[in-house]
This record gives sequence, structure tokens and C-alpha cells, in this order.
Amino acid sequence: MRHDELDQAEDYIERAQAIAPDDAAIQFVAARIMGGQAQSASIFSAPGYAKKSLKAFKKAAELEPETLDYRKGLMSFYLQAPGFLGGDEKLALAEAAAIAELDELQGIIAMASIYLSKEDFPQLSAHYAAATEKFPHSPALFVSRGMSYQAREQYELAIADFALAKELKGQDQEDVSPYTAMYQLGRSSVLGGIEIEQGIQALHTFIDTAPEDKGLSPKAWAKYRLGLLYSKKGDNAKARELYLQANNETRDENLLEQLEKALKKKHS
Repeated sequence: MRHDELDQAEDYIERAQAIAPDDAAIQFVAARIMGGQAQSASIFSAPGYAKKSLKAFKKAAELEPETLDYRKGLMSFYLQAPGFLGGDEKLALAEAAAIAELDELQGIIAMASIYLSKEDFPQLSAHYAAATEKFPHSPALFVSRGMSYQAREQYELAIADFALAKELKGQDQEDVSPYTAMYQLGRSSVLGGIEIEQGIQALHTFIDTAPEDKGLSPKAWAKYRLGLLYSKKGDNAKARELYLQANNETRDENLLEQLEKALKKKHS
């Protein structure tokens, strides 16, 4: 799944489900794999994959209702999927409430996702303002707000929040949000064409220090985006070096396509 080889991942996870149908972790991984398949499948196959994904998310949450990742995954499905594939705003709200009962901060972040999905930006701003007053040292909260700014193409504000979040590293050793902030700061720098040096520094730190097994963005993507930033500052040799490194480290078809375009552009 991490290498975007979803057909093989589907085969293995279905075997795992058959062996241990009441294992919540297996159901959660199955939900993610089937969701990925639904996004890339034909209009004829997508509904079937979406149905499998929803069923597995629900099963994981039923088996371990106090595991936040499972509740958040189910909420995201309800929020992001179209109605004819199982999306449901009321059910997303119910999951957000369940998340809040387990963890107040994660419930706040969940509700922010719902406000963003509804494009209720005044409520979203007020929600974050109250939350940052209550949790001023939470990197996860500032990453969440940074992502909301990024989604609205407000890249300067996004970078400011990501910069703050990455400096909060160390207060919770289990929280990988500071690493997410490093990556997303670099991505916002690419998207906005601003704060190039800051973006370069953040992506270098992400590549050098981010753990490999915590579900973070792949480092090959970070190297591609870092190459784009070096290209923006005119260092095409360094950009090409990074593109080639990323090309050798990934089997993600989307990334390989982007790298091919970048390498051709620089070669020409």
C-alpha cells in the first residue's frame, strides 16, 4: 500500500480478512486499501470498492470503538465520499462527537474538518481561534489549521502555522505532527512560490529526521518537492539530482509521472 501497489495490497489484505475477520487493525488497513482502489477505479468498479471500504471502516470502529484512528477514518469516509457511495454529513457529525468524547483536542480537529468541508469559513475561523487559546502548544492543532489555509490557497498563513507546529517538536514524542508540518511547509512553499529558503530547510529536515514507519508522506515525494524548490531558485543541477533520487526510491505511478515531466523539462 505504501508503494501504491494496490492490486497486490488488495489481494493480501483480503487473505488477512479471511484469516482474522475480527482483527480491527486488519479491517482498518483494508478500508484504506479499498478506499484507494475506489479513487482510482472505473465508474463501474468504484462503487463496489467504496462499499468494501465503508464496511471495513465500520467494522474496525465497532471492534475497537475507543481507537481514535478508526473513528477518524470512518468520519473522513462519511465526509469525503459522495452520498451515492455512502457519504453522509450527519454520520460524520456523529463520529466527530464520538471522537470528542474520547479526546477533546482530536474532536476539535474533527469538527474543523467538517466546517472546512461545508465551506463555513467564519465558523471555521472562530472554531480555530477558540481552540488555539485552549491548546496553544499543540502541533496537531496548528497543522490542522495550516492544512485548512493550504486548502484555501492562503499559503502565507499556512506556512506560519506549519513553522510554529514544527518548532513544538519534542513535547509529545508520539506525536508526528511536527514532521507533517515540515513536509507541508515545503509543499505550501512550492504551491505558493513563496518562502523558498524556509521551504527548502523544512524539507531537508523532514528527509533527514522523519521516521519511516509512522504513516507520514513518503520521502520520495519530499525529494521531488525539494527539487521543485531548488528549481525555483535556479539550481537546476541540485533539482535534477533530487528528481533522480526520488525516481529510484518510488513505485508510485503518480509521482513517477510528475518526475518524468520534471526531468524532461530540465533536460530540454
